[in-house]
Amino acid sequence: YRRSSGRCHRREQGLLRSRSPLHGYPRNNRYLRSRRRSPAALLKERTMGLEAVVEEIREKGRSEAEKVRQESRQDVDQILAAANKKAGGIKLVAAEESAKQSAHLVRQDVSAANLLVKRELLNQQQALLEQVY
Repeated sequence: YRRSSGRCHRREQGLLRSRSPLHGYPRNNRYLRSRRRSPAALLKERTMGLEAVVEEIREKGRSEAEKVRQESRQDVDQILAAANKKAGGIKLVAAEESAKQSAHLVRQDVSAANLLVKRELLNQQQALLEQVY
C-alpha cells in the first residue's frame, strides 16, 4: 500500500524485516529492528533521547516543586500574619482583663482594711462608753 505522500511503507521498502509467520510474533522482536543501523547505534540514540526526556521531566518536576514551595510559603505567611494579629488582640484583651481584676482586688483590700479600721474604732468607742457608765 502506498501512502498519500507517495512513499511506501517501511516494510515494503525493505527497511524492516518481515514478521515470523509461525505463531504471529516471535519471542524476540528482530522484525522491528532497522536494517540500516546497528543495534548499538540505535540503543545509543534511544538512550540519549531517553536521557534528554528524563532530564526534561526532572526539570519540570523541579520547577513544579519550587512553584508549590513558593505557594506554600505564601500560605504560611498569610496564616502566620492572621495568627499574629489574632494573638495581639487576645493579648490586649487579656491585659485589660488582668488590669480590671487587679484594680478590683485592690478595691476589695482597701474596703476590707476600712472595715477593720471602723470596727476597731467602734470597739474602742464602746470600751470608752463602758468605762464611763
